[in-house]
Amino acid sequence: MVQLGGVLRRVGLWRRTPPPWRAGYVVAKDPPGAAPWRRALAATGDPAAADALARAWDELTPRERAAVWDPVTELGRDGRQATGRTCGAAVLTMLAAQGDPLLALWLASGRLLAAERPPELAGAPDDVLRRLRQASTRTRFAVVHRVVHRRATRRAVAGLPWPEALGTPPWALARSARYLGVLFTHAVLDDSDPAALEAGLVRVGAAVDAGIPVPLLTGGDSSRGWGTAVPRHVVLAVAERDGGLDLWEPGRGAVVHADAAVLRGGAAHPALGNWAHLTWAVLPR
Repeated sequence: MVQLGGVLRRVGLWRRTPPPWRAGYVVAKDPPGAAPWRRALAATGDPAAADALARAWDELTPRERAAVWDPVTELGRDGRQATGRTCGAAVLTMLAAQGDPLLALWLASGRLLAAERPPELAGAPDDVLRRLRQASTRTRFAVVHRVVHRRATRRAVAGLPWPEALGTPPWALARSARYLGVLFTHAVLDDSDPAALEAGLVRVGAAVDAGIPVPLLTGGDSSRGWGTAVPRHVVLAVAERDGGLDLWEPGRGAVVHADAAVLRGGAAHPALGNWAHLTWAVLPR
């Protein structure tokens, strides 16, 4: 049984990524009114947005606060992928919401607190945003992640569009990923090479331990046909626990735990979107 990543790496068409990255900053685990949170948001280049959130905090509903504090838990079910091809875009939207409380608040309530919109809403007509404020969280999430999908794939191959039917390729995910000021790269995960896979999982664990979620691509192998040996689905690693990872799976809209055996491949599992292998990781660089 063969995976595409392993073939590319063995014939020299794919190079392993550079040594492990170092995170510069993450969202502070303090209420938005506290100085560390404002400093973290200000590091993104928008201190006015940080101050707007701090001023509005006391006026937010309990659900809005929960969405700002923990988007995956509060918004995860409403963030399910809208189509079978938009898992990557749903993950990119949730990743951005994890690092941008103003986007998380808009997804939860339709409220915009600052004059400068989150990048995912750039270019949206005012009347559309007014209508979306009256819509459900699920509708807002679906609208945004379809926009994210178009933007991520429109110049994915030498400046040309990537076919929508093929989802979002890992290099486009890495280029479009937004989490504070972190830049992302991508790396093949090949469970036919245990040492290489272990090194990749160490990098994934280091990222989530530092507070940075990691998009992971999953798929099958050649035993089910070559069409399954390429990345087929995207999930979001949000925590490391008990030797495994908690993964937000956009098909279910839920966090599912993948233990060490699941991560090292072999059998289909719900945490991997019912695929059997990790194939690629989108990592901070």
